[in-house]
Amino acid sequence: HWRNTRDQLQLVGPKSLGVALLTAGFVCMVFTIQFVREFAKLGLTRSVGGVLALALARELTPVVTAIILAGRVGSAFAAELGTMQVTLLRGRVAVRKLRSRAAYRRRCRHS
Repeated sequence: HWRNTRDQLQLVGPKSLGVALLTAGFVCMVFTIQFVREFAKLGLTRSVGGVLALALARELTPVVTAIILAGRVGSAFAAELGTMQVTLLRGRVAVRKLRSRAAYRRRCRHS
C-alpha cells in the first residue's frame, strides 16, 4: 500500500514540472506584454521590470503553478480510475462468459 502511494506521488508530482514550467512561461509572457503596454501608456517604462518581478514572483507564478498541478494531478487520477473501471468491466465480461459457458454445458448434459 505504501509503495503504491509513493509511486503515485512520484508520478503525478515531479513529472508535472515540465508542463507547469511551459504553461507558466507562456502565461508570464502574456502578462508581461499586457504590463508593458499599460505602463508605456502611463510613461512608466523604467519601472516595468521591478513591478513585473514582484508581481510574477509573489502572486502569479505560485497560483498558476498550483492550478496547473491540480489539473495535471486530477487528470492523472481520472485516467487511472478510468483504466481501473475498464479493467474491472473486462473482468466482469470474462466472468460472465465463463458462467454462461458453464451453464450451457450443464444444460447440454441434462438434456
